[in-house]
Amino acid sequence: MPRACAAISTSVEATPAPRTALRAGFSPALRLWLLLCAAGAGSLIAARALHYLDLPRPDAVDRVLDRLMQAGLYSSLMWLGLFQPNRLGGIPVLVLLLALGLRPRWFVRRQEEGRWATMPWLYALMCGGLALGHIGLDLNPWVALGCAGSAALALASRRLYSRGVAAVLVAAFLAGWAALGPTSADAVAVVMWGGVLALLAFLRTRWLTARDVFWLGAFLSVITQIVASAPIPLYRTGGTPLGRGMAYGFCEQGRRGRLYAAVPGFPHKQFRDGHIVEYDVARLTKLRDLSFFDAEFHGRFMQLLCLPDTIQAAMAQTWISGQDQRENVMEFRIDDPRDVKRSLWGPAMGQQLMWDDKRDAVFYSSEWSNRIFRLDHRTGEVNRNVNAGLIPDRPTWLFHLGTITGSLAMAPTPHHGRDSFYVGHWLTGSTVYEIDLGRLALRRRFEPRNGCIAELAVDEEYDRLFATSWWGVDVIDLRTGRVARRIRTGTGARTPAIDRQNGLVYVPTTIEGRLRAFDRASLEPVGTLPIGWGTRRALVSAATGRLFASNEVAYYWWNAAALAARLRGH
Repeated sequence: MPRACAAISTSVEATPAPRTALRAGFSPALRLWLLLCAAGAGSLIAARALHYLDLPRPDAVDRVLDRLMQAGLYSSLMWLGLFQPNRLGGIPVLVLLLALGLRPRWFVRRQEEGRWATMPWLYALMCGGLALGHIGLDLNPWVALGCAGSAALALASRRLYSRGVAAVLVAAFLAGWAALGPTSADAVAVVMWGGVLALLAFLRTRWLTARDVFWLGAFLSVITQIVASAPIPLYRTGGTPLGRGMAYGFCEQGRRGRLYAAVPGFPHKQFRDGHIVEYDVARLTKLRDLSFFDAEFHGRFMQLLCLPDTIQAAMAQTWISGQDQRENVMEFRIDDPRDVKRSLWGPAMGQQLMWDDKRDAVFYSSEWSNRIFRLDHRTGEVNRNVNAGLIPDRPTWLFHLGTITGSLAMAPTPHHGRDSFYVGHWLTGSTVYEIDLGRLALRRRFEPRNGCIAELAVDEEYDRLFATSWWGVDVIDLRTGRVARRIRTGTGARTPAIDRQNGLVYVPTTIEGRLRAFDRASLEPVGTLPIGWGTRRALVSAATGRLFASNEVAYYWWNAAALAARLRGH
């Protein structure tokens, strides 16, 4: 044995407990902590699963599930905030690795039967991390169920059947689950999980204790789901590459025959490489690559709004003259992109945009307050208090963000037949508001009770409103004001894109990395495209019959009619 390995082995050999009293007192505390972790993560995962089962439930149960889903959103934001890049970079990881090499007994120990076991504090930390990071345990529902079901069969082996029978049952289950998978990426992930289970069984027999196999298996199930969402070659879904980089959103200028794609760039460069690309919508040839940033102005492009003579861009994480602001609205003229207004409203407005084409007025909503602005293009009049008296403030404290008074999501198009537009609480609730476009008065409230309103979309012909949360879509029937259908998706559901010509609704899921297609009339699932993580807003072009969508590394287009036929054929 090499000297380094011998030293580590010696330092983590089973040792007498010099602090017996402390360890004896810690065991009940550890058990209580593990119970709290299991109950916390289990209840949050179960809440979203029960909500999207779409079963009749008492009102009180719906309210409890709503609160649990909101708690799941907040804890997920806390988890993601803990792993934001910091100035120390990889120093904490290097320190931990150095400590493990110098003092391995702080982290692991070897028990009498020869297996390795993490120290109680480390095991408690791992379980706490899994509980707080529950967002990863079901980010892809199909793969998550496959992991859980096969693990349950494997764990039951000693009580119900032999190890050989257990192996056969698990293999048969995984083979069937992979064959029934909605996409090839899901099937590959399920097969990969079979290899993970075999590895865990080997580690359990010789190297690790059962409790460490458990947390390691839970962590590897998250990795398996992430692998399923990785960007794969798009030829397998029929997409034609259009440009490099993730396109957060698209807009189409029909009168001029132009398509615009907003490419935010990279966070580690403070989005300085972000740009907007202009295409001829008929031939899809690139006309201009528009870069607006310099040392004094840069930020993250999000939604684009094509107006008759100008393009407006909703932005986040924007720097103007050295000042950091959470949101912003930029505008430039189509004829002369050098004519740029870097900030229409300053730091207090700008995540989502909506054009009332009947009155030539633009509405703006904020992610960090309940404020809604309205700009009348005909008169130049600005109303900065559209929300006054309509949407109550809900002061909410968020980890690493502080206290906010409100947070809104707004449908990108109005309902012309009802002459209304729709906004909903994003980080501060799950209520949706219907507001009269002419009188700017509240008409109705809707309560999908899905934890949050991440995005909204209007389907005028079917008189429906799609309200997405992080984990699915609630379809509101505007004739009755009730939720007509609840649809479970993977994590990160975005604005639905409606294909009116081919009768489909596409729901992008950012973290799961899918475009899920549903029949527009029945809302039944039609098919799934494994486009890869990072997908944001998709666009269906009625003028050209194309679907545009993106993943983290590139954006693509499909012939919408051919894609619909292929999905329905499957």
